[in-house]
Amino acid sequence: MSEGDWIASYDGSSENCLIVFNGTIEERHTSETGRYTVSRVYSRGHVILPPGFRPDRLDQISRVAVTPCEVGETKTSIFWNYLLSRPELTQFFLAQCVEDLDEIMSRLVDANLVPVRERLRRELLKRANEQGSGQAAKIHIRSHDEFAAYLGANRETVSREISRLSRLGAIETSRGHILVTNVERLRTVS
Repeated sequence: MSEGDWIASYDGSSENCLIVFNGTIEERHTSETGRYTVSRVYSRGHVILPPGFRPDRLDQISRVAVTPCEVGETKTSIFWNYLLSRPELTQFFLAQCVEDLDEIMSRLVDANLVPVRERLRRELLKRANEQGSGQAAKIHIRSHDEFAAYLGANRETVSREISRLSRLGAIETSRGHILVTNVERLRTVS
């Protein structure tokens, strides 16, 4: 699957689950105005179960590849039977579910209680630390709209905060990426 491909449609007929071998997939919830928020991010090793069928929400939830992906598909019943026959896999899957639930709850709390300024700073630090590159880390973003949706904020606020961090010398921006030029400065800026 290519970047931008829709992973699933929700007509209620799918009995299949997906297994992510490589890549990143976002689960997006879209409002009536067309604005969306990223509620979950799936990556290598995640199992994506079909959503419960809710006719009132068919057009509000989508899963989209944000990087090129390799995804396997199987009937959900086969997945459950296999999982139940292998206790070590069941334990792994349950641990992953708890981890995912923790992430969802953290994102929900952040979206409601933590100012956008702090969410943006934390996310840039997290992504810079994941690269392990010390003082400079290049963070790819497709657009301010998508980055804002990931943070659960509006584009204007995120753009304003990115400009502020740039003026403070913590980051530099160019089309398609943010370069964290001073991790220490980003850590201490408020």
